[in-house]
Amino acid sequence: MNQPPDQTPSPNASVRRRPLVRRLLLAPEAGLVLVILVMGAVLAIASYGEETGPTLTFTPEAQITETDEGIVVENDPRAGTYLAADGWSFDIRRRTFPAGSTFERTPEGTIITPPEGRRVRIGLEQDVSTLEDGSLVAQRAIAERTVKRSSFLKRQNLQLVAESASIFAIMAVGAAAVIILAGIDLSVGSIYALAGVVGGIVLRELDPGTSAFVAIPLAAALCVGAGAVCGFVNGVGVVVMKVHPFVITLSTMAVYRGVALVLTGGDTVDGVPASVPASLDWRLTAIYTMVACALIGAVVYTRTVFGRRIFAVGGNEVAARYAGVPVNRIRIMVFTIAGALGGLAALMALGRFGAAEASAGMAYELKVIAAAVIGGTSLAGGRGSAIGAVLGAIIIALIENAFVVMRIPAQWSQVVFGVTIVIAVAIDRAKTGIQHRKS
Repeated sequence: MNQPPDQTPSPNASVRRRPLVRRLLLAPEAGLVLVILVMGAVLAIASYGEETGPTLTFTPEAQITETDEGIVVENDPRAGTYLAADGWSFDIRRRTFPAGSTFERTPEGTIITPPEGRRVRIGLEQDVSTLEDGSLVAQRAIAERTVKRSSFLKRQNLQLVAESASIFAIMAVGAAAVIILAGIDLSVGSIYALAGVVGGIVLRELDPGTSAFVAIPLAAALCVGAGAVCGFVNGVGVVVMKVHPFVITLSTMAVYRGVALVLTGGDTVDGVPASVPASLDWRLTAIYTMVACALIGAVVYTRTVFGRRIFAVGGNEVAARYAGVPVNRIRIMVFTIAGALGGLAALMALGRFGAAEASAGMAYELKVIAAAVIGGTSLAGGRGSAIGAVLGAIIIALIENAFVVMRIPAQWSQVVFGVTIVIAVAIDRAKTGIQHRKS
């Protein structure tokens, strides 16, 4: 008699049927998001205080008087009452020069020449008016408002955090794949510098008026291509020489930096076409690129055969070989992708600053590897994610920003980064131990 097919749902099917919100809350990256939110809240509270807000400069024609209500300004487009209770304060400075004095406005400032011929330079912000007796009055009236707010939550500061994170995050997506593969790449900072130098040297040979439609694609091809070549060399070195990636990338870290120094002679590479930095808001472009790398990396690492092979090799290389996984090819491809992403990060910097230098990216390998490890990538291999690496880069950027908004001496930054890596590794080891006991 025919038996009905087994209707027992698989564990994976039950996971897929979980509500979306629950799946998001149970995702490994949810803890990182919580850490970011807590850090943001702490920095917002710690940086709350008084600081100078809007500043206004009034013309000499303005009539400024002090009343019981506050400072009253008349005869000015911004005339009004500025209350001390609202945090407004005035700084009024006047200098009177005798009749017969003349003045001239120059790019260096306002030059006043008294009758005796002694020239006096007044600052760029000074305005000059003439009194009835012919004497000159140089006057500057500045109103400043003191406000209470969190310096961390200022739009410019939040954008700075995102921009700072974006450079590390783009490289961390590639570094995470290398670490998942049970490897390490210490040359990411040098690749970043060399790729930027290669792009800058070629671009400065173009006509200064070259269109952005030509210059930017060329810059992208040069930077990403140079980074990919460097990563390919790393991968081939690991596969052919059968040496641990730590040794190979430690060597190429010095080689790539040295090549960048030879190409530049130690000088800054500038003179790229003006259309490159002017055509895009490169700060926002870097942030959008970070998000794109996170999403594309998440799909590639978890939804493709290539991504599953990365985890297979990192989890158990011997078993992966027996299963027919082309281990050497996967290893070379991963290092090449990591190098290409280093070049992509260099493109973001080249576009923003319009220049490159061989000293760029110093100690970036520490922050990039830290971002990947903090993001949940296991140094033992076989575990990690692209989104986690990006979230780890955001945490690194928040730590850096904390030194600014909380006015902590920058000398402590390396100490904090080192301790952060130790804590992340300890958590990773604890997770590994728990998984082994469960199995």
